[in-house]
Amino acid sequence: MKIYQKKLLLIFSIIIIFIVGLYLVHYKRYVINAPKTHIEARKDYVNALTIHFFYLMLVKAGIDYKNPIIAPIKNARDYFYKRGISKLSPIDSERTIWFHVFEMMPYNLSSGGYGNMLKKYGKEYGYKFLDDTFKYIVLLADKDPIDKSFKDNKYINQVFLELYNLYTSEFKINFDEQTISKNNIKLFIKNEEAVKRIIILYEKRKIFLKKHNVNKFIMKNYNNYLGDYHRFYSDNLYVSSMILFYKLENRLFNCEKDKKYFKDIFIDKQKIREFINQNKKFLNKKKGKESVFLRLKIPNTRYDKKYSDNPFKMYVNCNYDDIFIKEGN
Repeated sequence: MKIYQKKLLLIFSIIIIFIVGLYLVHYKRYVINAPKTHIEARKDYVNALTIHFFYLMLVKAGIDYKNPIIAPIKNARDYFYKRGISKLSPIDSERTIWFHVFEMMPYNLSSGGYGNMLKKYGKEYGYKFLDDTFKYIVLLADKDPIDKSFKDNKYINQVFLELYNLYTSEFKINFDEQTISKNNIKLFIKNEEAVKRIIILYEKRKIFLKKHNVNKFIMKNYNNYLGDYHRFYSDNLYVSSMILFYKLENRLFNCEKDKKYFKDIFIDKQKIREFINQNKKFLNKKKGKESVFLRLKIPNTRYDKKYSDNPFKMYVNCNYDDIFIKEGN
């Protein structure tokens, strides 16, 4: 046998050994100790996950996750992914984990930052992706996975917060503008279905926080501006603000009933400001963040000036002494 043939055989053997080893590691982790009701689905999960490893390697190398060049690998992965997930109950929140692994992770690697899904991949694909994202957020908030190894794992927190962040960052009506542009805010609150969903997300977030130790999780990479801590409070600030815009614009606002949104906004701003001030390397972000606060601000004339940059020039006059004395701007 020629030298180059021996080298090819050696390389091929190493690849085969690596694939088998990868498969066995996944099998031991996800199948051997799986609940009996999930064993068959998990076998497909492991097959899909093994193929997914190589798919992700190509995406990490710079190939867009929807590029036809890697479609054969994706199709092979999807065969097991779709077959396996069909074996799970429609109300099994493990579906959310599968979606995060096989759909969201590749998108994260290709997106270059949230906010461009609808423009980059088209309205039909983008809204379908966001519909699924919303569905799986609700599913995970309502019901913990049956498998305790998933339920008790901090990965559950990561899945929920990342899906929540993706939805709030990507959903918009005008694809060419920022999510919090004045025009997009106006268009958003005119969309009854969009508002209905954002209210549901607010409530589901509360439910999830009661069941899981999210505070400990978001502190693990506290010094990262793109980390969970900053996104956690920024996402809630956006959601609470959009709900208030809708209620005020449609004369549905009630000082007492809707006080919770103002309380959350006050806390969110406070946490974000503290985060930036304590991490000096992010002080250059302060001006931009304050402009976001001003855009989403709904002044309470009992405590601060009417000025804000919100597109409706709206304000309230509510007695919230039990929440704060004065926000300051």
